[in-house]
Amino acid sequence: MLSDAVTIKAYDMGIIPNNGLENAIEACIWMREKQPDAEA
Repeated sequence: MLSDAVTIKAYDMGIIPNNGLENAIEACIWMREKQPDAEA
């Protein structure tokens, strides 16, 4: 359980999944460029 002293703003919590999504999209684009015949 998180302590009451630990506070994370909603904006910061949104950054984490957004960064993961951007990385996944970038990886898909990179894969398409390097291996156009690969299954997505």
